[in-house]
Order: sequence, then C-alpha cells, then structure tokens
Amino acid sequence: MKEKLQHIIQDLNIQLQNECVLTEAASGAYACTPVLAAIAGAEVHAFARDSRYGSANECIREVQTLAELCGVSNRIHFHSEKNEMPWERATVITNSGALRPLDSPTLGRVSASCRIPLMFEAWEFRPQDLDLDFCKSKGICVAGTNERHPQVDVFGYLGDMVVRLIQDAKQTPYRNKFIVVSNNDFTPYLCKPLVSMSAAVGVYCPLEYKSEIENLGATYLGDWNVAEIPNDWKSASAVIYTGSPFSENLWGTFPLLNFNIWKSLNSPLLLRFAGDVREADLVQHEINFHPENVPAGHMGILPSAIGWDPIIRLQAGSLKVAELMKTNETHYNNFELAQNL
Repeated sequence: MKEKLQHIIQDLNIQLQNECVLTEAASGAYACTPVLAAIAGAEVHAFARDSRYGSANECIREVQTLAELCGVSNRIHFHSEKNEMPWERATVITNSGALRPLDSPTLGRVSASCRIPLMFEAWEFRPQDLDLDFCKSKGICVAGTNERHPQVDVFGYLGDMVVRLIQDAKQTPYRNKFIVVSNNDFTPYLCKPLVSMSAAVGVYCPLEYKSEIENLGATYLGDWNVAEIPNDWKSASAVIYTGSPFSENLWGTFPLLNFNIWKSLNSPLLLRFAGDVREADLVQHEINFHPENVPAGHMGILPSAIGWDPIIRLQAGSLKVAELMKTNETHYNNFELAQNL
C-alpha cells in the first residue's frame, strides 16, 4: 500500500508543502486521504467521528497505522470535535463525508484564499454538501475533479463496480440480458464490461450516447421518452439505473420512469447504481431492488467496494486539483483536471 500511495503522488507530482489541509480520518480505503496529503508535504488536520463504518477511535487508528507505514505520522493531527479544527488556517478543505455539510457557519471561519477540491466531477455536485453560493460570495474557490484524466482514470473502475453490484444482487452477467437506464456520462462505462460478459445489453439513454454505446456492442432502445419495453427485452435479468442529479427522484417525470412499465418484466429487479428512487414505490409495484437502502445523492455501490485503487486515485486527483487551484490552473499534462464551479 505504501508503494501505491507514493507512486500516485509522484505520478501526479502533487506538491502541498506549506499547505494546511483539513480532511477526515476515515476507515478502510478512505484512510488514505490524510496520508496522501501528508506524503505530498502538507500539514494535515483530520476530523474523526463515529459512523456506521466504525468508531472515531477505530478511524484514527487506521489512519495512524497507514501514516506510520508511510513515515508521515508527524504531519497528521487528529480532532474529535469539528469546531476544534483550525478552520481559520486552512488553505485546502476536502469535501469528505465527516466534514459535510460545509455550510455558511463553518465556511464563515475560512479565509477567502482557501480552496475546496470536490472528490467527484463538477456535474455530480450536490448542493446539500456545500454552500456554493456562500463560497462564491466570499471568494473561496471550488472545483470538481475530472475523474477521466488519464492519470486519475476513476471512471475506468465503473465497469468493475457494476459487475460487483450485479453479483451482490445474486445475479451473474454471463448468459444474461441487462437493461441500462442512464442519463449521464456513466453510460458507456457501465455498458463496456456488460457487453463483453453478458448475452445482451439494451440501453435507454439520451441520443448523444447512441453511437458510443452501439460501437461497444450494446443495443440502443431509445431515450427516456419511450413508454414501453420490447417483448424480447422483458426477459432481462435486471435493470441498472443511474439517473442524475443523483439527489433528485426523477421517477414519474419521464415516460420511461414509470413503475408499471418495469413491473411488466418477467422478473423485475432494479439495481440502483446511482440516483434517488423511493423504496416504498418499488415495494408497492412489486419490483425487487438492490441495495435496500441508498440515501439520496449517494451511489448504490461505492468505489471502495472493489478495493483501494479507485479511492486512492480519486483522492490523489482531488489533492492535485487543490494544488492547481492555487495558481488558477485547470490542466495537468495537457488534460483538464480541475473543473471550476
């Protein structure tokens, strides 16, 4: 693990000397965030809290263990109270889960020269996580992270994630049909592995993705204005849904997003990759679904479900965005990385 962390810092040439980074101390793969910042030379303050993923003490221990392995434990300071974090000194604040929401009372303590890199692309922004209007009024820079930058390439893991989601639902891609219902840039990345592994993949998506998904070998079934499923697709093993904005329930606002349509499948099963949908509506219409509980704005499967690699690359990419923001740059190695909001 030490080698992976050091390699991505070197590959992206992340330089955070003289920076004060506020982030979270989390468990599992997310323990890497403060350690990456410390390897890059920053003074790091990590807030830990109890959550369903583990106690605050457990999170601190995991980060400490990784930091000691990487020789940077002296650069990381832990806090159990959010208000005790040195907000006034912060030059970089991550939008990590434990710190959210980054609201106006919190941001009111932050210097206008502070930068907030988002650990996702700009189009995935969730207003409930961050008061963007307040940031703009105060001059605090906010930028998304291009997850498709060649040296970050987090979108490359979406295929592994959709296969894992299918398997977690006790299904298998092999010899089965799948329908993808998507309105965003995840679309081709979800289709690519399924085309190579399954019997057939049908896709309902905006017309702009039609050529790309057909070149992959998927079947374009139409956009979200379609109101029925062809008979030869009613045997699909599952429907993979990803609708953005992820925090909004779009069901009932498009002809295709009608529960009665999907109830007509031989064995209706909705796999919730991303996008809000009310569980009570699915139960009422006798549509099986997985996972059982997905909070609005969150993905049905986290990148960490397939291992540390996508998390390491995403967190490192966002720290590089923080560095670029300091000099108002957006590109690294001739590719856009920082996406200003």
